[in-house]
Amino acid sequence: MSQLPETSTCYMPENVTKYNNLIDEVSANNQSLSELSATVSPSDEAGVTMALLNVQIHAGRVSSFVQMFQLVKMCYITEAMGYTKQDVERMEAEEGGDEL
Repeated sequence: MSQLPETSTCYMPENVTKYNNLIDEVSANNQSLSELSATVSPSDEAGVTMALLNVQIHAGRVSSFVQMFQLVKMCYITEAMGYTKQDVERMEAEEGGDEL
């Protein structure tokens, strides 16, 4: 059950590589940011500015990571729901059009 069938619309093995690379990047940035306070003194304006930029870049990567997870989750939810009301109405309209 932990594997998606290849017929699933959510089956996108190419995204697994992107997801794993993003996990590695976020992990490496977590480590480097945790060591940042020991390497930059408050009086070093350029160092503080670079540290702030690194934090902002890291926040962007974390945001991308969360967005990828949400997109995958939405695909699962949509697939698990089956037909929506709009799908049923569209199919009924198509069937009604065939009878004419």
